[in-house]
Amino acid sequence: MNKKILLIALLSSFACLSFGQSKLPFDTITKKVLFRQIIELDTNYKADKIYSVVKEWFSTNTKNFNRSNSDKNFSTGDAFLGIQRGNSTQIDQLFRINQPLILQEPNDKKLIGHCVLKYTGNSMGCIRIMFLEFDIKVAIKDYKLKVDITNFNYSHFNQMSMKQSQIYGWTDDGPCNSKNTIENLLTCKRCKGEFEDFYTYVTKDIPKIFSDLKKYLNENQNTGQGDDW
Repeated sequence: MNKKILLIALLSSFACLSFGQSKLPFDTITKKVLFRQIIELDTNYKADKIYSVVKEWFSTNTKNFNRSNSDKNFSTGDAFLGIQRGNSTQIDQLFRINQPLILQEPNDKKLIGHCVLKYTGNSMGCIRIMFLEFDIKVAIKDYKLKVDITNFNYSHFNQMSMKQSQIYGWTDDGPCNSKNTIENLLTCKRCKGEFEDFYTYVTKDIPKIFSDLKKYLNENQNTGQGDDW
Protein backbone atom coordinates (compact mmCIF):
# COMPACT_ATOMS: atom_id res chain seq x y z
CA MET A 1 0.00 0.00 0.00
CA ASN A 2 1.21 3.50 -0.84
CA LYS A 3 2.67 5.11 2.30
CA LYS A 4 0.72 8.33 1.75
CA ILE A 5 -2.55 6.43 1.43
CA LEU A 6 -1.73 4.43 4.56
CA LEU A 7 -1.00 7.62 6.49
CA ILE A 8 -4.30 9.18 5.41
CA ALA A 9 -6.14 6.01 6.43
CA LEU A 10 -4.57 6.01 9.86
CA LEU A 11 -5.28 9.68 10.42
CA SER A 12 -8.87 9.22 9.31
CA SER A 13 -9.40 6.37 11.75
CA PHE A 14 -8.37 8.68 14.61
CA ALA A 15 -10.18 11.76 13.35
CA CYS A 16 -13.00 11.22 15.83
CA LEU A 17 -10.64 11.07 18.78
CA SER A 18 -9.70 13.99 20.97
CA PHE A 19 -7.66 14.41 24.13
CA GLY A 20 -9.10 16.30 27.07
CA GLN A 21 -7.47 17.17 30.37
CA SER A 22 -7.60 13.50 31.24
CA LYS A 23 -5.19 12.67 28.38
CA LEU A 24 -7.33 9.69 27.48
CA PRO A 25 -8.45 9.21 23.85
CA PHE A 26 -12.17 9.82 23.53
CA ASP A 27 -14.45 8.72 20.70
CA THR A 28 -16.96 11.49 20.05
CA ILE A 29 -19.32 9.03 18.30
CA THR A 30 -19.60 6.34 21.00
CA LYS A 31 -18.87 8.83 23.82
CA LYS A 32 -16.41 6.31 25.22
CA VAL A 33 -12.70 6.17 25.92
CA LEU A 34 -11.16 4.36 22.97
CA PHE A 35 -7.61 3.29 22.14
CA ARG A 36 -7.30 2.24 18.50
CA GLN A 37 -4.50 0.92 16.34
CA ILE A 38 -4.50 -0.43 12.80
CA ILE A 39 -1.74 -3.01 12.37
CA GLU A 40 -0.36 -3.54 8.87
CA LEU A 41 1.34 -6.87 8.11
CA ASP A 42 3.02 -8.55 5.16
CA THR A 43 0.67 -8.70 2.16
CA ASN A 44 0.95 -12.50 2.15
CA TYR A 45 -0.58 -12.64 5.61
CA LYS A 46 -4.21 -13.64 4.88
CA ALA A 47 -7.24 -13.02 7.08
CA ASP A 48 -7.78 -16.68 7.99
CA LYS A 49 -4.22 -17.03 9.23
CA ILE A 50 -4.33 -13.73 11.13
CA TYR A 51 -7.59 -14.80 12.77
CA SER A 52 -6.02 -18.08 13.88
CA VAL A 53 -2.92 -16.40 15.33
CA VAL A 54 -4.91 -13.70 17.16
CA LYS A 55 -7.16 -16.37 18.65
CA GLU A 56 -4.05 -18.18 19.83
CA TRP A 57 -2.66 -14.94 21.28
CA PHE A 58 -5.75 -14.50 23.42
CA SER A 59 -5.26 -18.00 24.84
CA THR A 60 -1.48 -18.20 25.22
CA ASN A 61 -0.35 -15.74 27.89
CA THR A 62 -3.06 -15.00 30.46
CA LYS A 63 -0.64 -12.77 32.39
CA ASN A 64 -0.87 -10.30 29.53
CA PHE A 65 -4.59 -9.94 30.30
CA ASN A 66 -4.13 -9.69 34.07
CA ARG A 67 -2.06 -6.54 34.26
CA SER A 68 -0.91 -4.50 37.25
CA ASN A 69 1.32 -1.65 38.27
CA SER A 70 3.85 -2.06 41.08
CA ASP A 71 2.82 -2.50 44.72
CA LYS A 72 6.07 -0.92 45.89
CA ASN A 73 4.31 2.28 46.97
CA PHE A 74 2.63 0.24 49.69
CA SER A 75 5.85 -1.05 51.26
CA THR A 76 8.16 1.41 53.00
CA GLY A 77 5.58 4.09 53.69
CA ASP A 78 3.04 1.65 55.10
CA ALA A 79 5.58 0.06 57.38
CA PHE A 80 6.68 3.46 58.68
CA LEU A 81 3.09 4.57 59.37
CA GLY A 82 2.03 1.23 60.77
CA ILE A 83 -0.63 0.74 58.10
CA GLN A 84 -1.84 -2.81 57.69
CA ARG A 85 -3.02 -4.17 54.38
CA GLY A 86 -5.90 -6.56 54.05
CA ASN A 87 -5.61 -9.89 52.28
CA SER A 88 -6.40 -9.13 48.66
CA THR A 89 -6.26 -12.74 47.44
CA GLN A 90 -10.02 -13.21 47.33
CA ILE A 91 -10.58 -9.94 45.46
CA ASP A 92 -7.70 -10.67 43.10
CA GLN A 93 -9.27 -14.01 42.23
CA LEU A 94 -12.64 -12.35 41.70
CA PHE A 95 -11.18 -10.15 38.99
CA ARG A 96 -8.71 -12.65 37.58
CA ILE A 97 -9.20 -13.48 33.91
CA ASN A 98 -8.46 -17.11 33.10
CA GLN A 99 -10.08 -17.16 29.65
CA PRO A 100 -9.49 -13.77 27.96
CA LEU A 101 -11.31 -14.67 24.73
CA ILE A 102 -15.03 -13.96 25.23
CA LEU A 103 -16.33 -13.78 21.65
CA GLN A 104 -15.20 -15.23 18.32
CA GLU A 105 -16.87 -14.78 14.94
CA PRO A 106 -14.84 -16.76 12.37
CA ASN A 107 -17.12 -15.82 9.45
CA ASP A 108 -16.78 -12.10 10.08
CA LYS A 109 -13.18 -12.43 11.26
CA LYS A 110 -13.83 -10.69 14.56
CA LEU A 111 -12.63 -11.50 18.07
CA ILE A 112 -13.23 -9.88 21.45
CA GLY A 113 -11.12 -10.45 24.54
CA HIS A 114 -11.35 -9.15 28.08
CA CYS A 115 -8.55 -7.66 30.16
CA VAL A 116 -8.09 -6.25 33.66
CA LEU A 117 -5.55 -3.81 35.06
CA LYS A 118 -5.00 -3.76 38.83
CA TYR A 119 -3.77 -0.31 39.80
CA THR A 120 -2.40 0.15 43.31
CA GLY A 121 -2.39 3.75 44.46
CA ASN A 122 -1.28 5.49 47.62
CA SER A 123 -2.23 4.25 51.10
CA MET A 124 -3.03 7.77 52.29
CA GLY A 125 -4.60 9.02 49.08
CA CYS A 126 -7.94 8.76 47.32
CA ILE A 127 -7.06 5.94 44.92
CA ARG A 128 -6.24 2.80 46.90
CA ILE A 129 -6.75 -0.32 44.77
CA MET A 130 -8.46 0.06 41.41
CA PHE A 131 -9.45 -2.76 39.09
CA LEU A 132 -9.93 -1.46 35.56
CA GLU A 133 -11.67 -3.90 33.19
CA PHE A 134 -11.89 -3.40 29.44
CA ASP A 135 -12.47 -5.13 26.10
CA ILE A 136 -10.03 -5.76 23.26
CA LYS A 137 -11.92 -5.86 19.96
CA VAL A 138 -10.13 -7.17 16.86
CA ALA A 139 -11.47 -6.89 13.30
CA ILE A 140 -9.42 -8.67 10.63
CA LYS A 141 -8.87 -8.36 6.89
CA ASP A 142 -6.14 -9.68 4.63
CA TYR A 143 -2.73 -8.46 5.89
CA LYS A 144 -4.19 -6.01 8.42
CA LEU A 145 -6.33 -5.75 11.52
CA LYS A 146 -8.02 -3.03 13.54
CA VAL A 147 -7.69 -3.28 17.31
CA ASP A 148 -10.02 -1.26 19.54
CA ILE A 149 -9.56 -1.20 23.31
CA THR A 150 -12.67 0.22 24.98
CA ASN A 151 -15.58 -0.39 27.40
CA PHE A 152 -13.57 0.59 30.46
CA ASN A 153 -15.18 -0.08 33.85
CA TYR A 154 -13.57 0.31 37.25
CA SER A 155 -14.07 -1.05 40.77
CA HIS A 156 -12.32 0.60 43.74
CA PHE A 157 -11.35 -1.08 47.02
CA ASN A 158 -9.94 0.06 50.34
CA GLN A 159 -6.54 -1.62 50.83
CA MET A 160 -7.08 -2.22 54.57
CA SER A 161 -10.62 -3.60 54.67
CA MET A 162 -10.52 -4.90 51.07
CA LYS A 163 -14.12 -3.74 50.76
CA GLN A 164 -15.50 -1.82 47.81
CA SER A 165 -15.44 1.85 48.74
CA GLN A 166 -15.96 5.26 47.19
CA ILE A 167 -12.90 7.10 45.98
CA TYR A 168 -13.91 10.36 47.61
CA GLY A 169 -16.75 11.55 49.85
CA TRP A 170 -18.90 10.16 52.63
CA THR A 171 -21.40 8.32 50.46
CA ASP A 172 -20.89 5.90 47.60
CA ASP A 173 -22.52 7.88 44.81
CA GLY A 174 -21.75 10.53 42.23
CA PRO A 175 -18.72 10.74 39.93
CA CYS A 176 -16.23 9.57 42.60
CA ASN A 177 -18.13 6.42 43.57
CA SER A 178 -16.68 2.94 43.97
CA LYS A 179 -17.85 1.31 40.74
CA ASN A 180 -18.76 2.79 37.38
CA THR A 181 -17.55 3.47 33.85
CA ILE A 182 -14.30 5.33 33.31
CA GLU A 183 -16.30 8.01 31.48
CA ASN A 184 -18.17 8.67 34.74
CA LEU A 185 -14.88 8.69 36.64
CA LEU A 186 -13.53 11.40 34.34
CA THR A 187 -16.08 13.79 35.85
CA CYS A 188 -14.64 13.33 39.37
CA LYS A 189 -13.00 16.66 40.18
CA ARG A 190 -11.23 15.54 43.36
CA CYS A 191 -7.67 14.28 43.91
CA LYS A 192 -6.49 15.63 40.56
CA GLY A 193 -2.85 14.68 41.07
CA GLU A 194 -3.68 11.05 41.79
CA PHE A 195 -6.02 10.81 38.82
CA GLU A 196 -3.37 12.38 36.62
CA ASP A 197 -0.95 9.64 37.69
CA PHE A 198 -3.58 6.96 37.13
CA TYR A 199 -4.59 8.16 33.67
CA THR A 200 -0.95 8.63 32.69
CA TYR A 201 -0.21 5.05 33.67
CA VAL A 202 -3.17 3.79 31.64
CA THR A 203 -2.07 5.70 28.53
CA LYS A 204 1.42 4.19 28.84
CA ASP A 205 0.29 0.64 29.58
CA ILE A 206 -2.40 0.17 26.91
CA PRO A 207 0.01 0.61 23.94
CA LYS A 208 2.02 -2.34 25.31
CA ILE A 209 -0.95 -4.57 24.45
CA PHE A 210 -0.83 -3.43 20.82
CA SER A 211 2.92 -4.01 20.72
CA ASP A 212 2.62 -7.49 22.23
CA LEU A 213 -0.04 -8.50 19.71
CA LYS A 214 1.97 -7.19 16.76
CA LYS A 215 5.08 -9.01 17.98
CA TYR A 216 3.12 -12.25 18.38
CA LEU A 217 1.67 -11.92 14.88
CA ASN A 218 5.10 -11.40 13.33
CA GLU A 219 6.68 -14.25 15.26
CA ASN A 220 3.93 -16.74 14.38
CA GLN A 221 3.22 -15.84 10.77
CA ASN A 222 4.70 -19.06 9.39
CA THR A 223 3.77 -21.49 12.16
CA GLY A 224 1.90 -24.56 10.99
CA GLN A 225 3.30 -24.30 7.45
CA GLY A 226 5.61 -26.90 6.01
CA ASP A 227 5.57 -29.15 9.07
CA ASP A 228 6.88 -32.59 8.21
CA TRP A 229 5.53 -34.55 11.14
